[in-house]
Amino acid sequence: MEGQWAGAEGDWQIAARRSTLDLLAHAFEPDLGKPKLTDVFTSAHWPVRPGWLASVGLLSALDETAVAETDGSESSQTDAHRLQGWLGLDGRIGAISLQTRIAFNSSDTNRIGQISDEDGAKGTLLDQRSVKSVLLLQDALLPLGDAVLRFGWQAGRSDVAYDYRKAVTFTEKATTLYGVPEEQNFVIDADTAADEQAAYIAAQWSPAAQLTADVGLRGERRKYDSGQQAARLDPRLSLLYRSARRMAWRLSWGTFTQLASAAELPVDRELSRFDRPERSSLWVLGWDYAFGPQRTLRLELYDRRTRHPWPHLESLIDPLVLVPELRPDQVLVAPRDGHSWGADLYWSGWLSDRWRGWMSYSYSHAVDAFDSGHVSRSWDQRHAFVAALTTDRLGWGWTAMLTAHSGWPTTPITVIDDELVLGRRNAARLGGYVTLDLKAQREVRMQRGTLRLTAELTNATDRRNPCCSSFEFGGDGEPPVIDQHQWLPLLPLLSMSWQF
Repeated sequence: MEGQWAGAEGDWQIAARRSTLDLLAHAFEPDLGKPKLTDVFTSAHWPVRPGWLASVGLLSALDETAVAETDGSESSQTDAHRLQGWLGLDGRIGAISLQTRIAFNSSDTNRIGQISDEDGAKGTLLDQRSVKSVLLLQDALLPLGDAVLRFGWQAGRSDVAYDYRKAVTFTEKATTLYGVPEEQNFVIDADTAADEQAAYIAAQWSPAAQLTADVGLRGERRKYDSGQQAARLDPRLSLLYRSARRMAWRLSWGTFTQLASAAELPVDRELSRFDRPERSSLWVLGWDYAFGPQRTLRLELYDRRTRHPWPHLESLIDPLVLVPELRPDQVLVAPRDGHSWGADLYWSGWLSDRWRGWMSYSYSHAVDAFDSGHVSRSWDQRHAFVAALTTDRLGWGWTAMLTAHSGWPTTPITVIDDELVLGRRNAARLGGYVTLDLKAQREVRMQRGTLRLTAELTNATDRRNPCCSSFEFGGDGEPPVIDQHQWLPLLPLLSMSWQF
């Protein structure tokens, strides 16, 4: 719902949503669980004096997820409540446009865990986190003839409470296969906080008739109550050159430093100190061409290099388990450097008066560097293709989208002499992924508001797309069995929304 304040220039809106995942889960797999997601958003704007506008906003989200595998070997329960809000004031002082925000965030997350798998692990996990933060932001914009200057600063504090526990007892077969200790049990009960300050300045101008330049510099500093502190200074540069009426060239470069927030303490790795900053540099070269007012073609080449990537835990066999911290195939991935590069091609336009389409193709590499050599990242995707057609017929909007990409890296696992043998991490690849999704949508104007009806078919051809593997060690005298799991099968979705 939305509207105008009576007798004022302000406006207001209220939106509420509830997911239907629990209904789908109950219909297709009753034993899977009941994931339930709800959120409410409200905002308002009103003038406080000529040229000045005040605002307030609030977002409340509640996620309740209880999921279990159908064989009962795993279960996970997560309850998360997030509350975000802000107070704002927008206005002008002379030629300077000002935007001020005070934002606050409160988040409480509770996980339960629990695995009971005779072939792998027993269980249990309790992960409770509470985050409270407040942030003051000030942004400004100053026109300077044909140029524009933007600058601003922010300051804030975050307080986080962790209660992270873990206990697993692995079987002898699992410890032999993965080389992990038979028993693991650690508890981290910690309160931490971080103060942050940041400032930026950026300018955009045209040094020549066909050239537009955009330069900027951002600095940030964080101080943790663990005694650590980190700072960054990141420059960026972007150039746009219109060499012809329908052609444009773009060149961009910048550095990006990721400083850990107070909510990113690596407790899952049994650490009570923050990771050092991760720093990346990115080059992008782009070329645009317009075949007319309704058809465009874009080509981009990019190269990104990362120093000191954050270490993280990954699953060697099945990345889609419910409680990954309790699986014996979890390994620590701590690369020295990272490198990703590739090319993206994108086309969109009208094919006729009734048909519109778009297409994209990406060729990319993403690798991590270790002392022992280079390893493909788990999301490395060499080839990716998307094509879509849309039209309006019979009062409905119809869309068909084809998505395909090459298989993701995976760790090979084989059976030799009735024994499971692991290969090198990400040394093999899954089969290719292809899916056709169909969508029909119609808007019906009513006496009050608009009713929107949507019907979708995900994976309309019901193609089996491999996603991951699992296995059973086998009992006495029985060989181990390797199973390959698939992404979602054909899945119909129906939705209805009323805007008034």
